[in-house]
Amino acid sequence: MDGLQIANEHPVDPAVLQAIFQGAVVGIATVALDGRWLNFNRKFCDILGYPAQELAGLTSAEITHPDDQAEDIAGMKQCLAGNADGFKSDRRYIRKDGGEVWAELSMSAIRDGQGQVLYFIATLVDITDRLHLARENQISRLTTKIGSRFDFRLNDIVEDICATAMSLTRSPFGLCSYKDPSTGR
Repeated sequence: MDGLQIANEHPVDPAVLQAIFQGAVVGIATVALDGRWLNFNRKFCDILGYPAQELAGLTSAEITHPDDQAEDIAGMKQCLAGNADGFKSDRRYIRKDGGEVWAELSMSAIRDGQGQVLYFIATLVDITDRLHLARENQISRLTTKIGSRFDFRLNDIVEDICATAMSLTRSPFGLCSYKDPSTGR
């Protein structure tokens, strides 16, 4: 982080960069080419559910859901080959407690002066609640759609039954007719 400069050409104090890194509302980590976590902030630990000491001993492959690992490998290979500067995807991670967390991962390759990848910077945003809400909304819309079709269909069936009953009983009220015993009407 030494020598980072902002657009106005003034160097940024490393303490400021560290405060930005630690205070970010997204998880941030640097990742070695072999998948080891080099540095990460508190939010990164919070999202993945690991204390910093344990997370430091793990690789990205060890906590990435098995079904999502191939996409990670493919994205990193594209960066290492010089075909991409990064990649972004939604994926699952396995938390320390065994639960799954869905996260939006953005991974960027950090290169040296010759263009060789030195390491990756990963940012994570927990999207678990957003995905669950989207699924609940989708199920609700589908249920409403099915229900309205069923209600419409059921109404057609009931109307047909009433029409048939009316023609059979010759009563304008069909099956719902009522005769008052005192008047006979």
